[in-house]
Amino acid sequence: MVLQSPSGTDLRSTHGHWRRAIILGVRLALTTIVAVVVYAALTPDRPGRVWLWVTIGVASVVAAGLRLLPWNRLIQDGASAVRVTVAWLGILAGAITVACVIDGGFQSPLQVLYPLPVVYAAVVARTRAVVTVGGVASLLSVMTGPLTGTFDPGTAALLVASPLLAAAVGSAIAEGYAQQHRTLRNLTVQLGDLARLDSLTRCLNHGAFHQELAQAVDALGGDGAEPGTSLSVLVVDIDHFKRVNDTHGHPVGDRALVAVAEAMRSAVRPGDVVARTGGEEFAVLMYGAEADHVQEVGERIRRRISEIDDPVRITVSVGAASTAAGVDRGGVAGRVFDEADRALYAAKHAGRDRLVVADT
Repeated sequence: MVLQSPSGTDLRSTHGHWRRAIILGVRLALTTIVAVVVYAALTPDRPGRVWLWVTIGVASVVAAGLRLLPWNRLIQDGASAVRVTVAWLGILAGAITVACVIDGGFQSPLQVLYPLPVVYAAVVARTRAVVTVGGVASLLSVMTGPLTGTFDPGTAALLVASPLLAAAVGSAIAEGYAQQHRTLRNLTVQLGDLARLDSLTRCLNHGAFHQELAQAVDALGGDGAEPGTSLSVLVVDIDHFKRVNDTHGHPVGDRALVAVAEAMRSAVRPGDVVARTGGEEFAVLMYGAEADHVQEVGERIRRRISEIDDPVRITVSVGAASTAAGVDRGGVAGRVFDEADRALYAAKHAGRDRLVVADT
């Protein structure tokens, strides 16, 4: 178990975002269908009304069917979500194209619907998808002319420009949204760090460490814990730290604390958690370490800190304790920190600058 900041995954790649996007897409499709229904009802004398009503019926069935698909399984990550979205918008643009061809091609007022898929793409997808949808919409719009024998260069240019302009504006909106989200995400990460990290040493603070410890103890005592899995705690206390502050001042004492934290981080394994649990007291949470490895890490911490000579020379006393999977959560496993703390005081009483491992 490794302490990590949030991964930074863009909101647009999360399942929650894409589920909302699918719902919004269905609503957009239904809105488009309603617009075509109203138009068809108001213009009963235009040609192709039977086929237009057939198209409306098919589009309604397809939109309702898409809403029932298992999107949670279809959308596994951001990339698959973008592919689904582009396909969805392609279907919508295709339906608009069919309606325009039936209604007279370049002469059809339904041409005004082409920017809608582009605007939707700007709301839910990234810039590349917006540009792709804009290009597809422009191409399909222009194709309605040759398909109906109503091609006109001026109208074609206007029809090309409309979705592309929507794509440009939509891309700018999408990028602005993404930038705002990145800013919000960074602020969220910073607030999370302030809540969990010690501001001086950047180690876990007291509350966050004990939260991690409680979760680890629960996991160790649960039914899913693998036999033989162990949990160890090292408690590290700087010897005579008050003398450092009294003799050299608190700024030097703060520099010494930072140096101790850096030495500890360099001495532990990549997956171990280092915390500052008190003024001059630190702790390490180790997962799956053998007893001799725990002792080795504890000695390495003690030795590396004793080698610090900037800003001052200091030593530490270290207490260690371990527990194994399968023990009751509220019993021995829950007392592993207390056992390590008692071992620490035994190290102090034995002369300091040493490691004592609890007999658990």
